[in-house]
Amino acid sequence: MAWRLSLVLLPIAAFLAWDRARSLGHALIEASLVSRRGSLVRRRSALACEGVIGWNLRRSFFQRRAGLATLVATTAAGRQRIDVQDVPLGEALRLADEALPGLLTFLDWADADS
Repeated sequence: MAWRLSLVLLPIAAFLAWDRARSLGHALIEASLVSRRGSLVRRRSALACEGVIGWNLRRSFFQRRAGLATLVATTAAGRQRIDVQDVPLGEALRLADEALPGLLTFLDWADADS
């Protein structure tokens, strides 16, 4: 019985994964961070880069294996965060540095003096 159910659920899960991957996206447009995500219900979020007060980088077990990360822009406004999901780690760092130039390099410089 369970194997029959798995035969039905596997194509549905594969379709949802394909649809979710197809809807992912991010961009920096005119000093605004824009992120898109979702599968059956797509969401697009936008935030002015000057409203970003910090960055969080999260990586699940499966994201680490695939070399991906979720970049979270924290803000004091609205939902208080914007997620940029499943981006390559290097792209996440480049995006954070491009959105707020000097923040990441400032942190490296500050650590070098201590």
